[in-house]
This record gives sequence, structure tokens and C-alpha cells, in this order.
Amino acid sequence: MKCGNHRLREPLSSILAALSLGVCLPINAQPSPTFRTSVSEVHVDVEVLDRNGAPVRGLSKEDFRVFDEGHEEATTGFEAGEQALDIVLLFDVSGSMRPNVEKVVKSADLALAQLREGDRVAVMNFTSHIKEISPFSRNLDEVGRSVQSILQQRFFGNTRIRRALFETAAYMINVPAQRRRRAIVIVTDNIAVGGPNQTTVVRNLWEADAVVCGIIVPEHRPRRSFGAPLPVSAGALFGDSVGPIAEKTGGASISLIDAESDFPRVVLRLRNRYSLYYAPPPAIAGSTRSVQVRLSPSAERTHASAQISARKGYVVP
Repeated sequence: MKCGNHRLREPLSSILAALSLGVCLPINAQPSPTFRTSVSEVHVDVEVLDRNGAPVRGLSKEDFRVFDEGHEEATTGFEAGEQALDIVLLFDVSGSMRPNVEKVVKSADLALAQLREGDRVAVMNFTSHIKEISPFSRNLDEVGRSVQSILQQRFFGNTRIRRALFETAAYMINVPAQRRRRAIVIVTDNIAVGGPNQTTVVRNLWEADAVVCGIIVPEHRPRRSFGAPLPVSAGALFGDSVGPIAEKTGGASISLIDAESDFPRVVLRLRNRYSLYYAPPPAIAGSTRSVQVRLSPSAERTHASAQISARKGYVVP
């Protein structure tokens, strides 16, 4: 439910109950902004990496060009890394995940050490639906304990990644961002079944203004109920659930090799992103519009091999 430019928070249980019944939530009753500064700005979160995959620092507002539906827009605001973070740590607790989640959980202190005063973290897990372990908190000691408690959960059930991301986005829409960078860090084996289609999930993530970062653990091949492994062709039933969605939000997914370095690296990459703002052109409320970010000609000459990741669109408020 909206009141002016403010949102009234809905209990998580109400959100999930409505989603499971296919009921439209009050937060979706009217088109909602995809940014958290004011209704007069579109926020585009951008990551720039060099050829070695390291963040490119030191870029300025003049180093970027933003295109809305192919038309270049004047950048009205710019921030480089200094924004406070809102991160949801989302853990897959399906049956095969425990050994890999344990590795990630043990490296949580190193990952949380990358955060600063004012950053907020929520902790959730999921199988068929998300479960809130702890809400957004600035107390990183409490967050650390919440992450450790993941190992006390029961690991079982199917993995519905798209539904988990959809529900997490709905959760974040109800939490005021106050000009913060927002991200969902999902830890999963990326083997999923069912859920909303990709377009629906991405639209909700655009509305939440959330970047998706996937930590993909080594794959455990699913088995039939009688124990025989599924044939290789069955992989088509599952596909890459996280990667395409993350890419459309301006995020990415990495394969977990060393949890003690990979988990902190994902959080550090969130810190070293850029935020661009521009005034949205006139458009029909509730429609989606495409966004593209490029480096300026001079920045391209300096960083010829740079790779840019940014959201691919937004929902018109």
C-alpha cells in the first residue's frame, strides 16, 4: 500500500500468503517506482570491471552515458561507491545444499567485514518459498549470528529459485531504501524447478531496484526417487536460473571455488559500483522501458577492455 511517496510495510507472512494464493498484493495495486530517491529520478546501478575482473575505480559522472529506449539522457546525479548498502543474503536450503552452505557460512565474518557503518543486511533461506531469518539490521554481529543459524535449519525440499527471487523482491519493495544500493546475494546450486516466468521475476526486481548476485556452488546432480541419476539431457528442465536474471538487473553470478575469498569478493564488488540518476522521460505508468549504459568516448579509450553491467530496464512509476 502506498501513501504519497511512502510505503506501509506489510508483514512477510501476509506477503507470502498472498503470493501463494495468487492474490495481488496492495503494493502492486498501483505502478510503483523502481528507484528510491524521488519519483523524478531513475536510478541505474553500474559495475565496471577491467579485463582481470577487478572493479574499475575513479570514474566520474562525465565518464558515463545513459540511454533510455535508445535516447541519451542527461545524468542528474552520480555517486561512486559511497552509498549505504541494503543486502539480502538468501540461502538455498534444499536437500543437497548443506555441505556447500556450510562452507559459505564459515566465511560470513570475512564477507561482513567488507561492510561499513550504516549498511543493512537481512538473512533469509528458501526452498519452495522464502523464510525470513532476520530482518534488515545494521548490527553486523547480529547478522553474523543469523547467518550461522542457517546451519540449524532443516535442509530438504525442491529449489524454486525464480519464486524465491520474486518473493524477496516483493519483500524489499516494502522496505524504504532512502537512497541506498540494494542487492540480493543468493547462494544456490542453481538447479531449480517451476516458479514465475523470468519476465515476471525481472519486473519485480526492477521495481525493487535490486541487483542480483549469484554464488553458484558445485552442482549436485539430481536423482530420481528410486536413486538412478537423471540423464544429461534432463539438465534442460532446469537450465541456468540465476545467470540471466542477474544479468538483467545489472548483477552477475560466480561459481564458488574458495568460499573464504569468493563470498567477500561478491560483497566488495557491491561496494565498488557507481550510481547514476536521470529524469525519466514521459511514459505510460506501469510500462517497462529499456536502459543502456556506456562509457564516454574518452573513458572507452582509457579503459578499452572494460566490461559494464547495469540494469536493462525499469518500471515506469
